[in-house]
Amino acid sequence: MSDALLEIRELSKNYGNLKVLEDINFSLHQGEILGLVGRRGSGKSTLLGLIGGNIQPSRGSILLQERQIAYLSPSQARNLGVELVYQSPQLVSQMNVIQNIFLGREFSRLKPFSVPDWDRMSERAGDLLADFDLPYDLINES
Repeated sequence: MSDALLEIRELSKNYGNLKVLEDINFSLHQGEILGLVGRRGSGKSTLLGLIGGNIQPSRGSILLQERQIAYLSPSQARNLGVELVYQSPQLVSQMNVIQNIFLGREFSRLKPFSVPDWDRMSERAGDLLADFDLPYDLINES
């Protein structure tokens, strides 16, 4: 039994005959920070896309708390807590912090003719701001 939060085993991605990633192995434990460094085209974004469910691996395992997530969709991975934040954040300037945080998450789960649970979203956004030691009054800023 592993105590790793995230474990990558023998992960590979090929596009036809082009091997983008081959036999990648690493684990990430509670409290660790992992830096991913490499030249342009070395497969950094591909690796993150694999972890986030945006790209399907050619082979290998991606384990999140010992659960296989390698072949999940982005929304399934997101539901398990896997989020990708890109170098150029895609924020909507007309929306406040809460709306930007939940854009593409909460709204994608709504049934027809239902409304977002703004109170729950506000509470969750407040928790996220607290996690990063950001002031709560940011919540309504756009």
